[in-house]
Amino acid sequence: MIGHRGSGDGRRSWPMSTLFLPLDDRKRAWTLTALLAVYYLATMCRDMSQLDSPELALAAYQLGLGHPFGQPSYMLLGWLFSHLPGIEPLHGLGALSALCSALCLVPALSLAEHFARGGDATAVVNSRWLYPAVAVVALHGALWEPASRIEVYPLASFFALWGIALLARLLSMKDQARRARPALDWGVGLLFGLAAVTHLFVGVLSATAVAPRLLALLLRRELPLQRLLRICGGGLLGLTLLAYVPLVAGRSGIFLWGDPTDASALLHYFSGADFRGERPNLLFLPGALEGGAVAAVAQIAAQVGQWTLHFAPSLLPLLLVVASVAQLRPGRHGLGPLALPLLSGLSLLMIASNTIFRPDNPDYLGYLAPSLWCSTAALGAGLLRLLAGRGRRALALGVAALALTALLSPPSILARSRHRDRVTRLLAEGALAEALPDAILVVEHDHYVAALLYLTMVERQRPDVVVLATGLSSSSWYWRLQYQLHPELRAFSLRGPGGRDARLRRFLDAHAERPVRFERVQTARRMGLHVCAGGWLFASAARCDPKRAPDAAPTRALAAALEELGSGSPASDGLITLVAYERAIGLLATGHPEAALRSLLAGVPKRLQPSVEHRRLTARDGLLRLPDWQRQPLLGDPGRNLFAAGLLLAADAQVEAATRYLAAAAATELPEALALQSGR
Repeated sequence: MIGHRGSGDGRRSWPMSTLFLPLDDRKRAWTLTALLAVYYLATMCRDMSQLDSPELALAAYQLGLGHPFGQPSYMLLGWLFSHLPGIEPLHGLGALSALCSALCLVPALSLAEHFARGGDATAVVNSRWLYPAVAVVALHGALWEPASRIEVYPLASFFALWGIALLARLLSMKDQARRARPALDWGVGLLFGLAAVTHLFVGVLSATAVAPRLLALLLRRELPLQRLLRICGGGLLGLTLLAYVPLVAGRSGIFLWGDPTDASALLHYFSGADFRGERPNLLFLPGALEGGAVAAVAQIAAQVGQWTLHFAPSLLPLLLVVASVAQLRPGRHGLGPLALPLLSGLSLLMIASNTIFRPDNPDYLGYLAPSLWCSTAALGAGLLRLLAGRGRRALALGVAALALTALLSPPSILARSRHRDRVTRLLAEGALAEALPDAILVVEHDHYVAALLYLTMVERQRPDVVVLATGLSSSSWYWRLQYQLHPELRAFSLRGPGGRDARLRRFLDAHAERPVRFERVQTARRMGLHVCAGGWLFASAARCDPKRAPDAAPTRALAAALEELGSGSPASDGLITLVAYERAIGLLATGHPEAALRSLLAGVPKRLQPSVEHRRLTARDGLLRLPDWQRQPLLGDPGRNLFAAGLLLAADAQVEAATRYLAAAAATELPEALALQSGR
């Protein structure tokens, strides 16, 4: 048993080696942190990954500006890590996530000691068992996910967790010791401020969770107002890093979202106006629903239920609840009993209040990361308290149970394949390779837009290609960027009747000599253009050669990538499924039903596909009459692919094969397939 080293009045050293946090066994803490870092580094993605990763990589490498609120701290550190000598930029940025996530273990261990003592500085802590109990939970899939790809959440979580742990120890110190270290008050606020400028919600939610405790201590006159003001001053000091946004704006030829070069553009940028119509939050806009606040509360409650069901196999909801309940004990010192339940509850509330809610969105784990790390610390401490005095065997079995829970959480430690994930590069490089010189690529989804921009602007692959993002074509800053990258482009009228599609058509008409490829056939047809099946994208042409078969290489590449990765790189399997589905719809629309069927199945894991033979589909032009899908995942849904394959076979009068595919879709619990199966 190792006691709380220090003098009776609570004073002790705050060495730099422990991030100003008291740890009873610094050597063991740093050893476990190093081992965790090695694991995170070994299993991280070595490429762009999906979702916001390519955009963040592009902005960080160029010292530019990503989507609001800019992530200044990440941009600065990201620039440094992406320019390390002898290291590929994407490797360096991946390492930034892995190292920041591993460093979260240090404040988590300090918090575990705090929770184990219950705020009593005279209690004892058995770090021999406590540290491994916390460290093994860090291998849980929910903590590994943001640690293994390019994202802002690991850095934001590290700042937030460090701030929480430092505050916990600060509030547990005796008055005399606290008065001797006023700089630590500033440090606590600074860390929360840095968390907020890295990711606004992570920083704000973490600070909000501890605010009631500080106010309670202030009202009981146990916390002098001067100390609270120093903490708030430190937070404001951290927020000054937002000055990065206007300082970096105005540079030419780099990615600057919004290009906020004046007061109006700055206000537009920081208000999040670019997303206002897409992602309203029910906490701030309860009137977004017809029923007002009542309907908003009902929807939030339903989405909490969806989130709970989705993550139940990983025991994540149970972990949060057990850890929160374990801290609901009266305590006069430290963070108090409500900080952890508040942090977990507020984080989940923020997630569930999104009107566009996708429980499979990996970013939600990033929102939860600080509360997950705090819960990990609380679980380790609770285990130690529960098994204290029951012998080494009981402690070993307890730690082993935590390890088993973490290692088997999906994706299990043996199934994780993110270090082999190159799906985003596969798509973008495939589109660039097939593009003719000076081509215009009209793309819609983030996995094409940001990845193509990174390849053309950073790696200088095919800088002749113009990347025309349909979603950003309403933003003047994006057009300025394209004209900076391609000064040879001719001017055209941005404003005019017809909205976005008409604007895109005017641009294409102004550059009629350039070859054009579309990600989606529907986009081209809305502009009144004809397209032909090609490879990854669809080529615009006045007429198509009916004898020319579409390139089968993308379909084979998607199937191979899905087979290699399985479900071990969250979201990448859904991305493959989505791309396969979208390509299939386009292939069918351009008169290639057999190629469409093969593309659909390329996005479905082999274990879900029925073993049934079918004859070659006859040529047909048109789209399947697909339903408005009730189940809305973030990316693709294998059930949709199977259902569409069944409908395609049924339209070709291949009844037995169609029935088998529709049954396979029902096995995924796709609502449309279940309704068809039951005859509704």
